[in-house]
Amino acid sequence: MGWDKLLKKDWKPKFGFSRRDDEAYVKFASFDGTTSTRKKFGLVGKYFSFGAASIKNAVQTLTSTSNAVAVNAALGNIWNHLLTENTTISAPSNLTAGTVYKLILTQAAAANRTVAFNAVFKLKGNWVKNPAYDSVDVLTFYTDGTSLFEISAREIAYGPLLHQVLAPTSTTNAVAINAALGDVWNHLLTESTTLSAPSNLRAGTIYTLVLTQAAAANYTVAFNAVFKLKGPWVKNAAYDSVDVLTFYSDGTSLFEISASEIAYGPIVHQVLAPTSTSNAMAIDAALGDIWNHLLTENTTLSAPSNLKAGTIYTLILTQAAAANYTVAFNAVFKLKGSWVKNAAYDTVDTLKFYSDGTSLFQISASSPAYAPLQRAKVTLTSDSAHVAIDAALGDYWYHLTTEDTELDAPTNLKAGARYTLHLLQGGTARTLAFNAVFKLVGSAFTITATQDKTDMLEFISDGTALWETSRGQDLG
Repeated sequence: MGWDKLLKKDWKPKFGFSRRDDEAYVKFASFDGTTSTRKKFGLVGKYFSFGAASIKNAVQTLTSTSNAVAVNAALGNIWNHLLTENTTISAPSNLTAGTVYKLILTQAAAANRTVAFNAVFKLKGNWVKNPAYDSVDVLTFYTDGTSLFEISAREIAYGPLLHQVLAPTSTTNAVAINAALGDVWNHLLTESTTLSAPSNLRAGTIYTLVLTQAAAANYTVAFNAVFKLKGPWVKNAAYDSVDVLTFYSDGTSLFEISASEIAYGPIVHQVLAPTSTSNAMAIDAALGDIWNHLLTENTTLSAPSNLKAGTIYTLILTQAAAANYTVAFNAVFKLKGSWVKNAAYDTVDTLKFYSDGTSLFQISASSPAYAPLQRAKVTLTSDSAHVAIDAALGDYWYHLTTEDTELDAPTNLKAGARYTLHLLQGGTARTLAFNAVFKLVGSAFTITATQDKTDMLEFISDGTALWETSRGQDLG
């Protein structure tokens, strides 16, 4: 059917293109929908292509192996390569005629890597890679499906430096810095040291040097001649003091822009768990501002070292299972009055102090009744027809019967706590008796005698007795 008839009023075109044998068709249908036909439609190649799938700026990262870079153009039209060795870009496979490709070449830290090209790359002239570290060259090519013809080449002085923090260390009183690894140099002074000339500096880049005194304090800093300081500079000697210096580089030297001193670095609440040895507890405040101690003996808190003026410290004291341990304080602790540790097992006391750098002045003291009980399973065993239970170890008690036995009175019960007893009958039917602290419903309980059957009992404690609240028997 000809175009003239198809375009008459009794037909309407459906402008949905289809592909068959790389040719395009337009579907026409009668207005009543009873008849349809398709007509081949002549397409101009530069507007439509039904051959290879379109490439939508897909980036592929190239690597160099044995000084050669293989490129599969089917994986993307933007080829990104970090030069880690002298290399040759091989002839790409699967080129699509009419496609524009981009090659991005970046010098790695060692710098000065060279690049050669396979003969399919038709360069406009003699091209040489910028040898400077992190320099970027972008070459654009058009392909006829076989060769790659250079459209343009441009050089970016340096790739973007995204503020990276480098933590250089001091070895034998010298600090080495590789500027390729970052532009913020954060150094904790653990000895008097000299900052060496940094390697891989970038012209036009601003670098930041952060110097913090370690606990021993009073370490000194000297600078290599490439650091051009505005005048004499001395590091703050106080523990944890921070100095921040900013420099501009011309690629060789570092010119000081500014220097600022922060009285102290921020303490990001760190928890320290000091222990008591020979009835004395040592605390290094440099390690944290929250001191969490489990009392396992009568002890005295020694004068903390490395206190920071203006800092608030928190002391958390918890009674261990044996309970009733006492606490004494060094004279640097300025208590508001007479303070006595709660003697009951697992009780927690929290004291807050403000420091002037030498003493610790009490701000507050609080005493929660008990530390939270973390749900924990305790496996009970029978010894000489008795089962011992330490409630400090957990609130879920599991026992597999192996002999006729009796549950003893649990130690370290918490008032208000709930406990679960899980009983599993072993291969031989065994009996179970209860200590009088177990207040059973109906004053009696008989364990299920069937092998592998489970009984479950729930209790609430007043700190001395265990009151049954529910039970389930012959389970499983």
